[in-house]
Amino acid sequence: MFLKKILFIFFWLLDYSFISKKKGWVFHGYTGLPIGNNLALFKSVLQNDKRLAPFFWTGKVAPNIPEACKFFKKIPRREESILEHVRYLLFLLRFKVISVESPADLNDYFQFLPQKRRVIVLLPHGFTLKTSGITAPHLSPKQKRVWSKVGKEFDLISASSRLESYMISATVNCPINNVVVMGQQRKIANKVWTKKEKLDAKKIFETAYSKLLHDNKLVVYAPTHRDHEINSSRPCLFGFKNLEILNRELIKNKSLLLIREHAIASEKEQVDYSNIIYSPSGPTIEFSHICPAVNLLITDYSGIFVDWLASDVRFAFWQYDIESYRDKRGFWIPEEIFSVGAKIKTPSDFIELVSSNTKSVDEKQSSRFWKNILYENTQNEALTKTADEIYKKTKEKRLI
Repeated sequence: MFLKKILFIFFWLLDYSFISKKKGWVFHGYTGLPIGNNLALFKSVLQNDKRLAPFFWTGKVAPNIPEACKFFKKIPRREESILEHVRYLLFLLRFKVISVESPADLNDYFQFLPQKRRVIVLLPHGFTLKTSGITAPHLSPKQKRVWSKVGKEFDLISASSRLESYMISATVNCPINNVVVMGQQRKIANKVWTKKEKLDAKKIFETAYSKLLHDNKLVVYAPTHRDHEINSSRPCLFGFKNLEILNRELIKNKSLLLIREHAIASEKEQVDYSNIIYSPSGPTIEFSHICPAVNLLITDYSGIFVDWLASDVRFAFWQYDIESYRDKRGFWIPEEIFSVGAKIKTPSDFIELVSSNTKSVDEKQSSRFWKNILYENTQNEALTKTADEIYKKTKEKRLI
């Protein structure tokens, strides 16, 4: 604790002395990767809005953009020397604006950066259905105290709707005025996909996973992260006795299954099957890049489907542990939101959905209802408003 105070005073003095003239804006992608809201906003301001230039990118790797490769600073690994972390802190000290997508991103460094001298922005990576932060029932009092301080670390937090703004404010103990309805900066579906968008997404999938779709349908399973459980495991997918039987059904129905889940499946399941693909077998790509090629998206309690309510992708929910999940983790919004898709309780339900994956009339109506509640701006509106709000905040803090 004493060393931490000494380091804070050291960087505070540096911040107010020879590195007094701040410049530019540094972006950090979700978990350090070049994906998500920050990447979309980075591309947008590069092309359309130079008010807070120059723009830098930081993280594990740089985006595949010439400007990002030129103005890129790699974040040190945790095990690297203190000197490397000090150098990185000196890099962050230079900027007027720092934007991240998760409260955990750059959190180890923010504690040494005087907040009055910069604008720190959180652009949350997606909508969460589950309770979190200080409202999460599974967290200890100590963990909740940590979360109660998160809201004070950010000058601006982006929300997609008024409903989400109140949820975020309660979750991280943040003044409601600091949570602004800007919208999702990354691409979301506002219409059905064009033929070109579907073909482009198909090519991305085939390149990433070395699997040709041909006339096969694409099914994606993407459950939530069960961070409230230690060493959690699940039964065999969708109630099948084993993956060999599931694979046979996929072949019969001319379908490929892409599994994008956190490590809760047993290791014996992670073997090669002709029509089952585990996402670790390919590069990390945003779901938005392949979504137009997806016929059926299956999840449990993840908010991954929320961005695609306006698309023609059908949703399904395999909620094998919903009673336990509801009890231990809970939901922020009514479970009626799951009416946007079908329920999978048995292998027969899965087979029926794979063979016919067109949205029902009720599912379409429910999707429109929830889309109107959860999203108030289009992507273009969100990109413009976000840049405007951040610029306005830098003026309020007299950084320009």
